[in-house]
Amino acid sequence: MAKVIQLQKGDSKPSSTKDLKLYGMRFDPYSMALRLIMRRKGLDFDFYSIKMSDRPDFLQQLNPNGQIPVLEHGDTVVYETIIIYEYLEDTFTDKPLRSSDPATRAMDRIFLHEIYTNLPPVIRAMMEGIEAKRLLDQLLRVENRLQKQGSPYFGGNEPNYIDFMVWSWLELIPALKRAFTLTFELPRGSFSNTWAWIGRMDKEPVINAERKASRVNAEIRSRFFKSVADGSPDYMVGL
Repeated sequence: MAKVIQLQKGDSKPSSTKDLKLYGMRFDPYSMALRLIMRRKGLDFDFYSIKMSDRPDFLQQLNPNGQIPVLEHGDTVVYETIIIYEYLEDTFTDKPLRSSDPATRAMDRIFLHEIYTNLPPVIRAMMEGIEAKRLLDQLLRVENRLQKQGSPYFGGNEPNYIDFMVWSWLELIPALKRAFTLTFELPRGSFSNTWAWIGRMDKEPVINAERKASRVNAEIRSRFFKSVADGSPDYMVGL
């Protein structure tokens, strides 16, 4: 079972008996996607939440860019979210979270590239208290893909890595609405597949296990976003 340890400037690189260590931040959607994927694959790991406004010096040694997430697996250090996922998938093959069909895998990567290129800037605009009307356009990509597939998840009958990577961003929306009193609503009629997918994902055991482990829910996340808007991010909120 993973645990959360907060690290900041002045802290030394922690020692651990576990081979897998993920450095990220509790509220970071990229880190959250990887935690969900690692849980789904049944991996035992330690998670270290970095105070990014006052990050420890050793982070720069792990990733020259000084960014998160970063994965340590023994002596191997990997960074960048998609590259970390692919490393995990290639290394731990017992519970694959991608298709074995090359064409399907290619289409999945194209879809995720479109989502990760276009959705995060819109979400970040909401984090700044700006209600982004473009959000519906980006969520339409999700709706159209689910409708075209005709399956409960992007992965078919079970969630795959696409499901967890998209979910990690969409789960931010309720907290952003609460934090900044936004009036954005996702129409249930024209986004019926997306709403059904949200309902299924919300009940996924690994998602609820991650919420408990990281001590993050919509209220805690909302309080964090408010602290960011106030200029003093409270990375410890809820701990």
